[in-house]
Amino acid sequence: MNRRHALWLRLLFVLLPFTAVSGHADTQVLPAQAFDLLLSFEGDWIDVDGSLGMQDEVAVSYRATANRSTVIESIFVGQPYEMVTVFHRDQDQIALTHYCSLGNQPRMHSVAFEPNQVEFSFSGGSGFDPEKDRYMHSRIMGAASADELYGEWQEYVNGAATEEMRTRYRLRRAK
Repeated sequence: MNRRHALWLRLLFVLLPFTAVSGHADTQVLPAQAFDLLLSFEGDWIDVDGSLGMQDEVAVSYRATANRSTVIESIFVGQPYEMVTVFHRDQDQIALTHYCSLGNQPRMHSVAFEPNQVEFSFSGGSGFDPEKDRYMHSRIMGAASADELYGEWQEYVNGAATEEMRTRYRLRRAK
């Protein structure tokens, strides 16, 4: 083995452990940043355009609980069909369980994160048959600014998405 190869091998053995550590750290940074984004939503939010049927009213509320390890979202606040979604970190992802007014509880995990947006996709649930029942299958949540949120959820029925079952919304922080 010549000296050049020996030098490369030494560098490889010296740098390899740092590469592994930094790779692991990166997987932990993304859910931490995404969860911090969700924590920043804490407070009451007004339905800007009526897409949630509550235009100019508080339609969504976020609060942190369990020493800020969990975020609880209440949507359609004060209505008989009010629903709750609970978010928490789950290893290198964020998990959510949506407690729906339909009586089902779909679960989702984060599948993508951008600096001000997190995307979730279906990972299981209870109280329904995904092949025939209606349920929330995916969700996007984001912040246009500290006082403006946007989102979208896609419901499935009979195992498939339809455009009629897609809801897009815009919210403004209540002052």
